[in-house]
Amino acid sequence: MRTFIFSVFFLYFPLIFAQNDSLSVSIERSAFLYFNSGSAVLTQEGKFIIDTLTKSLGYSQVLEAEVYGYTDAVGTGKTNLRLSERRSESVFAYLNAKGLKVKVARFLDTGEIDPIKENKTPEGRASNRRVKLIIRPYSPSTKSQIIYPKE
Repeated sequence: MRTFIFSVFFLYFPLIFAQNDSLSVSIERSAFLYFNSGSAVLTQEGKFIIDTLTKSLGYSQVLEAEVYGYTDAVGTGKTNLRLSERRSESVFAYLNAKGLKVKVARFLDTGEIDPIKENKTPEGRASNRRVKLIIRPYSPSTKSQIIYPKE
């Protein structure tokens, strides 16, 4: 039986950047996207969350994205690391398919490391099968941090 977890958790907070002795405020949006066990396929709920997040910033803006992939503890470490990478790629591919202009992307694929719940229960494992997506308007000050395409 497939269980869908639809737990949206939007974080809205301003980031302050120092630019030429002046301060500018940039609004950042983030959410957790959840996956079915062993899958890197973005769910309809995940697509809805990304659509909502990106609409709040405006589709016409050039964006930065941070994508953090995670898995539960089922499977080998190597398999989970690759699965977390595929989940991150799935989220990034959806951003691109929507026609969003992502100029800078940073990825961190951790596999089963850094769980947010215990992996001993089905509910805990379901919470750990996630991708954290952070998007914000593009800032030229982050050019030196480009980590995409992956090396």
